Amino acid sequence: MSYSEVLKKRKIFAFSLILLIAVILTKCEGTAKQGLRKINPKSIKHLQHAASLSLYHLTCSDSSLIAADHKTNKISIIGYNGSKITHVFGRTGRGPGEFNGANYAVPEGGKLYVTDGRNKRIDVFNTSNWSPDTTISAAFSGTRFVVTGKNIYLSVPDLSNPGPIMRINKKNHTVSYFGRWLTEKQPMRNMFHLLRYQDKIIAVGFTKPVVRFYNKKGTLLAAHNLGADKDLASIMAIKRRSSHQLGSRNIVIVFPDVSIYKHYLMLTFTRKLHGKENHFLVYRIKGTSLKKVDAFNVNLHGGFVHSFCTHKNTLYSNGGSDGIDIYAFDLSFLQK
Repeated sequence: MSYSEVLKKRKIFAFSLILLIAVILTKCEGTAKQGLRKINPKSIKHLQHAASLSLYHLTCSDSSLIAADHKTNKISIIGYNGSKITHVFGRTGRGPGEFNGANYAVPEGGKLYVTDGRNKRIDVFNTSNWSPDTTISAAFSGTRFVVTGKNIYLSVPDLSNPGPIMRINKKNHTVSYFGRWLTEKQPMRNMFHLLRYQDKIIAVGFTKPVVRFYNKKGTLLAAHNLGADKDLASIMAIKRRSSHQLGSRNIVIVFPDVSIYKHYLMLTFTRKLHGKENHFLVYRIKGTSLKKVDAFNVNLHGGFVHSFCTHKNTLYSNGGSDGIDIYAFDLSFLQK
């Protein structure tokens, strides 16, 4: 065989190899474009007394689910086993045991703390009989908040305050602030979901893909911008287009709700402005660092995630076409 024939065969082989690699990459890209894998519910709680639940935020306690409904101003206690609502309390008003925009509820030390939006206060209840205990005035939040043994941490987007995060001493109700604002524009743009992880406070941006770690004194330990995440690309593109079209009036929520599951930070987001896709991002927490480990989509049978929480190996979300039922999803795949 002549040298020219050998060279020709080598060129043909190299071209064939390049073509094969291109086909493989194209198939991989096509698979990626199909979207995130979908997780089906392992059970659905068809709630009794469903009229008391319409648009609510979920909290997972050690013993039960807690739903704070800011439309009906009722707090519902729901057993993990079965679908029975074991207790309902609250009504619209300004007196003890009444709300005017009940948002999130957090249990801590035998008490239940509920942010009362339009009454601008925190209402505290005894978990032994759900009776009113005390009220903390001039403190409220529309996002997740944290209660520790000594303090309450809230995201209060009032630009006249020296910082976006309010810390309230539970004993004497003294107030201090810490953190940096996300923007100088509308208050809602500066809102954070606050989560407790070990001895740290994690602040997750409501309208910006920012995650910050603070200690309990309010010192910034680390900051992460998740805007480069490929799974967030579409919602970030929507934000850019809307910002260009609507200017300062535009508010696009990036993370409607967040939760801590073991050593994971879980974030729900949508790829469409008004879509019913229910996507989740999962980041492994190590110290003050974050490493993305998973992304998935849950099937809510035509509904969308308004709020969710996690308990043991289960993710609980409101959903369905009417937004009333609670869907449970197995999270054990994260351990594999």
